[in-house]
Amino acid sequence: MAIRSIRPLVSLCVFAIYALAGPVQADQPQLNFAVALSPPHITVEQNGDIDLIVKETFRRVGVTIAYQPTSVSRGLYGTLTGEFDGFFATPILTAPMLKPLVRVEEPIFSSIAGGVFLRDDITIYELADFKKYRVGYGKGWKQPGILLKDVPETHTANSPELLMEMLAQDRIDVAFMYFTHARYIADKKKITGLKFSKFIDHSGLFIHLNPKHADLAADLAQALRDMRADGTYMDILSRADLSTKQGLSE
Repeated sequence: MAIRSIRPLVSLCVFAIYALAGPVQADQPQLNFAVALSPPHITVEQNGDIDLIVKETFRRVGVTIAYQPTSVSRGLYGTLTGEFDGFFATPILTAPMLKPLVRVEEPIFSSIAGGVFLRDDITIYELADFKKYRVGYGKGWKQPGILLKDVPETHTANSPELLMEMLAQDRIDVAFMYFTHARYIADKKKITGLKFSKFIDHSGLFIHLNPKHADLAADLAQALRDMRADGTYMDILSRADLSTKQGLSE
């Protein structure tokens, strides 16, 4: 009789444990992010180095993320209006309209950009050397627009792929772009003989959040610092599905 009376109690306890465990998993926050695809760093397959770094960063603060590719302008504006919870990866934003966005202070990546060219007679050791050549860069990218303001002949392209085509077709002498992008695209398009300027420009890339998630910024920054300290960050860079390791984040 005593054994029979205990069984319903045990069953009730087991049921209670599962009932309590279920909501904990279901209630784990999920944020919806916008991204601008930037292979090999941010890819459709979500296996680029920045993809993996961002996922691990949010995992460490107990948040899952889902993200959809879009343009930079739509992604940032959508983050501002609340359509998206955040956007990655961008340099420090200077547009007054975007001032309400909350930047996670620790960068997720440091990209290396500079002059990319094919001809043997081109030498670029310092910024002033760009003035001797026809230089192209990505449309809407402010940093090269500022750096190359004294270059007499500049051209813009709507994408890194088009920029590399302009270079291959001799419509420009030098493409100012991220070195990893140049190598990735050259590998896809079978363009050989790439050369890189001695002048380089480092720029940090950051996560930006809608203001309602401002409380996450400090924890995310600490997670990134911890990843660098415990070796996870460099491990991700070494195992990410990249076609080249040129220009790895420092």
